[in-house]
Amino acid sequence: MVNNVIEIEVDWADCDAAGIVFYPQFFRMMNRGTHKLFDAAGLPFHELTQRYGTIGVPLLDIEATFRSPARFGDRLELESRVVEWRQKTFRVAHVMRHGARVVFEARELRAWATLDAAAPNGLKTLPIPPEVKARFSAL
Repeated sequence: MVNNVIEIEVDWADCDAAGIVFYPQFFRMMNRGTHKLFDAAGLPFHELTQRYGTIGVPLLDIEATFRSPARFGDRLELESRVVEWRQKTFRVAHVMRHGARVVFEARELRAWATLDAAAPNGLKTLPIPPEVKARFSAL
């Protein structure tokens, strides 16, 4: 399975009044991790529409655990990987570390989807192409 690690430096704008990363910023960083994971598999998000007719991989559900604070100037490593494939959805696991210390852990459930005016919410899930799954297994 593809396992991707990116480095993120905590900016001043990421922090709250207590000087620690404001929790929504972790979700922004995690979303970036998912995008970079797809890049590592040779599937940049900006090409998904062209290649597969999808609008991307909308987030359906998220579980997160905040283990310890991160502060302005910290250099964090975010490790992301797909841990489960289903027919139309998949799970991505993320672990963020500052050195050996775990800061944040999360799991996302995402859908392979396209726009559909006839659908009640305007979106329709599609089967994930086998070649997409294979890209994540090959590396």
